[in-house]
Amino acid sequence: MHRRHEDSSKTSPTIDTPLAPSDPRRLAPEPVAAREATGPVLRRLEQFVLLEHLGAGGMGTVYAAFDEKLERKVAIKLVATHAGNARAEQRLLREAQAQARLSHPNVVTIYEVGALPEGGLFIAIELVKGETLRDWQRAEPRPRAWHDVVARYVAAGQGLAAAHRVGIIHRDFKPDNILVGEDGRVRVADFGLAFAAHPDRAEDGEAATAREPRRPAATPSSLPALTEAGSLTGTPGYLAPELFTGATADARSDQFSFCVALYEALHGERPYGDFALLHEAPLPRRGEPDPSYPRWLWDVMMRGLALAPGDRFASMDALLVELTRSRARTRRVVTAAALMAVLAIAAAAVAWTRPDEPAVCPSNPAALAGVWDPATRQQVRAALLGTGAPFAARVWASTVEAFDRYAEHWTSAQKDACEATHVQHVQSDAMLDLRMECLAGRRRALAAAAEALQSRPGQAVGHAGEIRSSLGDIELCADTRVLRELDASRGPARARPLLTYLQAELAEVRRRLARARPLLAMGDVAGAEPLIAEARQLAGNLDDEQVGAEIAYLEARIQLSHGDIAGSHARFDRAIERAMVSHHDELVADIWLDRAVTAGSREQRPAEIAWWIAQGELWIRRLGHPGDSRRVQLEGARGYLQLTEGDARAAVASLSRALEIAEPLWGKTDPRLIPLLRDRATAQGRLGRAAPAVADAERALALGVAAWGPDYPDIAATRCVLGLLYIEQRNDLDRGERELTRALALYRAQLGAESIDVAICEQGLSEARQRRGDYAAALLHAERAEQILARQLGANSTRHGEALNGVGALRFLRKDFTGSLAAYEAAYPILRDALGPSHTTVALLLSNTGETLLALARHELAQADFTRALDILERKVGAEHAYVAFPLKGLGLVQLARGRPAEALAQLERALDVHTRSAVAGDPQELAEIRWGLARALTALGRDRARARTLAEAALAGYRGLGGESAARVREIVRWLATTAHMQ
Repeated sequence: MHRRHEDSSKTSPTIDTPLAPSDPRRLAPEPVAAREATGPVLRRLEQFVLLEHLGAGGMGTVYAAFDEKLERKVAIKLVATHAGNARAEQRLLREAQAQARLSHPNVVTIYEVGALPEGGLFIAIELVKGETLRDWQRAEPRPRAWHDVVARYVAAGQGLAAAHRVGIIHRDFKPDNILVGEDGRVRVADFGLAFAAHPDRAEDGEAATAREPRRPAATPSSLPALTEAGSLTGTPGYLAPELFTGATADARSDQFSFCVALYEALHGERPYGDFALLHEAPLPRRGEPDPSYPRWLWDVMMRGLALAPGDRFASMDALLVELTRSRARTRRVVTAAALMAVLAIAAAAVAWTRPDEPAVCPSNPAALAGVWDPATRQQVRAALLGTGAPFAARVWASTVEAFDRYAEHWTSAQKDACEATHVQHVQSDAMLDLRMECLAGRRRALAAAAEALQSRPGQAVGHAGEIRSSLGDIELCADTRVLRELDASRGPARARPLLTYLQAELAEVRRRLARARPLLAMGDVAGAEPLIAEARQLAGNLDDEQVGAEIAYLEARIQLSHGDIAGSHARFDRAIERAMVSHHDELVADIWLDRAVTAGSREQRPAEIAWWIAQGELWIRRLGHPGDSRRVQLEGARGYLQLTEGDARAAVASLSRALEIAEPLWGKTDPRLIPLLRDRATAQGRLGRAAPAVADAERALALGVAAWGPDYPDIAATRCVLGLLYIEQRNDLDRGERELTRALALYRAQLGAESIDVAICEQGLSEARQRRGDYAAALLHAERAEQILARQLGANSTRHGEALNGVGALRFLRKDFTGSLAAYEAAYPILRDALGPSHTTVALLLSNTGETLLALARHELAQADFTRALDILERKVGAEHAYVAFPLKGLGLVQLARGRPAEALAQLERALDVHTRSAVAGDPQELAEIRWGLARALTALGRDRARARTLAEAALAGYRGLGGESAARVREIVRWLATTAHMQ
C-alpha cells in the first residue's frame, strides 16, 4: 500500500508515517525523456554526462555536465596530475575528499571525486551561475561602494573560516577563486587543489609556484620547485611572506591573502608588488588610508597584512568579528523620543541630588503611567471581553498576567540601572543613560502592544500570543557590554543635539514603528502598512541609518505578506546592510532569524534558509548574551529546517536544545513553548518514537488550553498534530479523528474554508478514513486538500506535490491505477526539484509508484523504483526503520509476480520483521499485504504450509477489519484457503 509523504512545510505540522503497502502515495519517476540530459554528449564519466566546455585553468579543464543518477546539473573538472606522479594524484584525492566533507553556504560544494581512465582525476562540483568576485569588482558602477565590497568579502571570509575550522587551508585565496552567483551568494572555490595536483610545477603569471625565494631578483620561471614538505601553489601578489621562506601554509597565511584581496578591491592595487615579498628585506606598505572608507577598516586590513604571522588576527573568525563590527563614527543622537522616555523613567531618580530623601533610587511604577497602569488594564479587559469570543476570558487572564510580569520586570530593571550608578557606584552616568534608553524602547513596545489589544480587539483576541512575543527582552537592557559596543559605534556626533523639529520627527518615527510591530505580529498588514509608510516619510530628513534599517526590515515583512518573495528578499538584504553599517547588531540578528522563520515557512529553499540561520547564529554569538531569547528562536528554526529536510534525529536534538534554553528563561508553563513542543512531537513521530511524540503533543495542548482556552485559534494546530499522532503512531482512529475534526472546525470558523491549515486537517482525516478502509471518503478529503493547496500555494509548491502523492495513493486503493500513476508523475518533478532526489519523501513516492506500476504489470519499472526507494531510505532513516518495509514488500511482490518465489520470500520476511519490530503502530493493511504475499511465496515453494495458512488467515482478518472496499481481496483469500485446505 502507498505511504504518506514526509511533511516539509511549516504551515501546520503533520506526522509522516508509512501508508499501507497498497497505498500508492509516492512519486512516480518522470517520463523517460525528461530524465535524459539534452544537447550533444562530449563524454561520459560514470553517471556524469559532459555537455559543454566551460573553460580551462591551472586546475585543468572544466565542463558543464549532468548527473544522471541524482538528476542535477554539475560542473566537472578534469585534472591531469603530473605525469606518472601517483603521489600527487593521491594528494589531490585526499584534498578533494576533505573538501567534500565541508558543507557551508559560502563554499562551492564538491559532490564526488573519481579516477580518469587515462590518469588524473575528475571532480564533480556545484555548478554556480554567475561571475568571479574580480569580475564583480570590475563591473559598473566603479568604484564599488566600500560597504558593498566588505559585505561580499565578509561572506567569502565566512566560507574560508568554515574551512579552517575543519582543518582545510585554501593556499590561493584571491578574487578569481571567489564566485558570486546569480542569486547573490558568494562562494569560495578551489581549496588547495592546484597544489595537490601539481606540487612541483610552477605556472605562468597569476599562479606561480615558488621555492627558496630568498633571492633578490626572482621571476616565475626562475623559481625552482619546492620539496613536498615546503611546497606551495598560489599567486605571488597574494601570498604571505613566510611562505616564500619555506613555511607551511596555514590559516594565518590564508588570512594574509584575504586582506591582500580586500585591500586590492578597495584601492585598485595590491599592498605589495607581485614579487616584492621575495626580497630579503620587507618593503613598506603601499598606500595610505583612503577617506572613502572608515579608518577602522584600514586598521583591520593592516593587522591582517602584518608581515609576522603572530601579529595577525588569531583566526579568520576573529578577523571577521572586527570586520563586521563596522565602527562607523557617525553616532546617532539620543532621539527626542528616547530623551523624553528617559526623563519619564528618571522620575524615580529625582532624589539623586537630594540627599535628604531616604531612597536614592525608589521603585517608580508611575513611569509606566498611560502605558500599563490600572486604567489601561481595564480598557484592555473591556476590549477583549467585548469581542464575545468563547476564549476571550482566558486570553485576558493570560495577557494580564504576562503584561503585569513584564511591567514589574521593567520597573525592577529601571531601579537596578539607577542603583548601579548612584548606590553601588559600579557604573558610569553614560552607561546609565544607555540602559535607560534601552528601557525606553521596551516601554514603547509595551505601550504599542497594549494599544493593539485595545484598538483591534477582534483580531488581537486570537493573536494574543504573537502580540506578547513582540515585546523585547528586558534582560538585554542590563547587558553593559552590548550597550557599550552599540554606543561606541555612534561616534562623537551624539554630543550634538538635534534641532528641535528633527527631535519631534524622530520621536514620531519611533512611535510609529513601535505601533506597527504588534500589528504585523498578529497579521494585521493593512493596519501596519500606513504606519510604516508614515515613518519612512518622516525619517527622510533624519539621516539615521539605524532607523532606516528598521524601516526597511518592516517593509520587507510587508512585501513578504503580500507574496512579493523576490522584493522582500531584496529589502531584507538592504535592511541587513544598513543595520550592519550602523552597528545595530540586535537588528541584524533579528532580521536573519525572522527571515529564516517567516520567509522560510513560505519557501522550500533549504540551502538559503540554512544560510540565514547560520548568519543569525553568528550575530547572536556576537551579541553574547546568555539570556537572549533569540537563542530559542535560532534552535527552533534550525530544528524545523532539519525536520523539513527529513533529518528527524537532528531536529529532535535542536528542538530539545531550544526547550532547554527556553524553560529556564520563561518557565515550564509558558505558552511560547507550544510550537517547539509541537515540532519536536512531529520529529519524534517520524522516528517512530510514539510515547515521547504523543507526550510532547499532549503537553503542548495542555499548555495552550491552560493559557488560552480549548477553542483558541492556535490550539487547532496542536490538535491537528496530536490527531495525526494518535492515528499514525497508535492507530487510535477514534481519538485521532476527534482531534482532527475539532481542529478543522476551529480553522474553518476562524480562517475560512480555503486556508492551508484546513487542507492539512483534511489530509489527516483522509489518512484516518483510509485506515478504516473507507477509500471513497478518504479520496474526497485528499482531493479537497490538494485543490486548496494548489490555489493557495501554487501548483509547483512542495505542499501541493505532497498532496498529489496522497491523491495518487487513494486512487490506487480504489483500483484507479491510471489515475494513480498520473498523480504520481505530476508530483515527482515538484518534490524532486524542491526537496532533492534523495529526500525521504521522494523515496516514499517512488515506493508508491512502484506499487502502481506493479498493479499495471510493468514489473521491470516497478522493481527499479522499489530499488531506488530502498537505497534512499536505508541511507536516510536506517535499515530498521518502518519506512524500509514498504519497498521491501514491493520488491517481494514483484518477484512473486515474476515467478521467483525464493527471492520474494527473502524480501517479504525482512519486510515483516521490520514492520513488526518497528515502534510505529502497525498499519493493518500494510501488515495484511505482507502476510498475504508471504503465504503465497511459501506455498509456491512447498514450504511450511501450516505457517502459510496461518499467515493467510491473519491477512484475511486484517482485510476484513478494513471494511467493504477490501471485499475483493477477502474473497480471493477465502478461495485460496478453500483450495489449499487439502495441502495441510
